[in-house]
Amino acid sequence: MKTLPFLSFLFLLANSLPAQQEYERVDSIVQSFQEPYSDPAGLALLLTKPFRTEREKARAIFAWVSFNIRYDYKKYKDPPSTHYFTGANAKELEKNMREYREKGIRSTLKSKKGVCSDYSHLVQKMCEAAGLECTLIGGQARTLRGRSGTHAWNAVKFDGRWHLLDATWGAGFIDREDEKFVRRYSPAFFDTAPSLFILNHLPDEEKWQMLEKPLSQKEFAKQPTVNFSNPDYPITAYTPGNGKIVPVGGKAEIRIQFGAAPKVFVVSAGNREFPTDVETTEDGWTVLRFAPGGASEIKVFGGESWERTVIVGKFEVE
Repeated sequence: MKTLPFLSFLFLLANSLPAQQEYERVDSIVQSFQEPYSDPAGLALLLTKPFRTEREKARAIFAWVSFNIRYDYKKYKDPPSTHYFTGANAKELEKNMREYREKGIRSTLKSKKGVCSDYSHLVQKMCEAAGLECTLIGGQARTLRGRSGTHAWNAVKFDGRWHLLDATWGAGFIDREDEKFVRRYSPAFFDTAPSLFILNHLPDEEKWQMLEKPLSQKEFAKQPTVNFSNPDYPITAYTPGNGKIVPVGGKAEIRIQFGAAPKVFVVSAGNREFPTDVETTEDGWTVLRFAPGGASEIKVFGGESWERTVIVGKFEVE
């Protein structure tokens, strides 16, 4: 697995519990925020006023943008024509580009909708106004359905180091059948561990993978599909880390660590479902054991009942 070592998962989990309690408080304050504002900078200053730490301020901005900005699917399907900048010199060109970007940020705030670049520019502007160092990252993203395309997100600096976030995916998702935005706050896309973020975000600049051993384009595409961001069943770790299950004696095993585990699991390949033994061990790992029966790829679903299951992950069987 070309990500953080396995033991770091346990370290991250243990140290994330106090932070999650802190985040719940921040999110609650943000949801009740009603102060009038006229621009992104003014909003950022009012929004972050109750908070003392850089971490709290960054979370407040992520939460506000995710709660309040809707994804503009119409703009995604029919994007505006490319805008070309001109200037008599480099300084004037930079000025024109900055003014155009500022206009776009204000438009996003006024309309309360946008695409990924609009979310990311707004987050960056608000973070900078609140005194936080923030950058916009461009790259590729892949969905649970395997679709891949260009995307934009952010990294913000607090506690002396960079942290990854994606307010666009934190806001909700697109229902492809109805072609509508579904609002669903997914806090897992704030301060996401790089080892999880890389599962669906590949930055153009390798350094923003923030991994000891960065992945290539080919390696990125071959990773398992793991739905770590589902707010009902957040996943904090899983094995096998490379997504390749090697059965032993006809039996296969997957281990998953949840923030809150589903009551029911279904392991399937196509239309086949496999009888599955589920064991929750003392260290908090949910262990799924099953006989793959020659399947080359399996999907794991979880939910509160057999009728209502959601995708947990997709793995290869060797």
